[in-house]
Amino acid sequence: MPNILVVEDDALVYETISVGFSLRGGFTVDHAADGYHALAILEASRPDLALIDVGLPKASGVDVASRALELGVPAVLMTAYGDATEKLGRYRFPILTKPFRVAELVARFDDVVSEATRLNQLLRAEVATAAALRAEAQTIHRSISDDIGALSERWAGLCEKLLR
Repeated sequence: MPNILVVEDDALVYETISVGFSLRGGFTVDHAADGYHALAILEASRPDLALIDVGLPKASGVDVASRALELGVPAVLMTAYGDATEKLGRYRFPILTKPFRVAELVARFDDVVSEATRLNQLLRAEVATAAALRAEAQTIHRSISDDIGALSERWAGLCEKLLR
């Protein structure tokens, strides 16, 4: 039975989503009203899908979605601010703009999970590439720093010889 985590501080929005999945049947729906609680549930239960409001108390929705990404949990961000989707687009998470049709979300659950998984995998690959590039840059920086240090020592030695 698929398990959905709804991370939403607005009780009415949570209840609407929960009832939508309950009416279809075959789903369990967990709830977190703040970011810290959501992080704990993600760690403990690893749901099949996390629907995460962007504006949460205690930890941002983006932080929660990022942790879901690390855990391999498909994450979809939800926002009531249509203009926020442009700002959130840089995070590359799928975004649902509220209000949305819960019946359609429930009916297309498998498609939503597949698309969230696909986009989350792309994002994981980007994060891994960025980490590899950062590590390579740090290695190059250390090498250059070591070269500069050795050159500086040689220069100091040369200056000392010239001053004698």
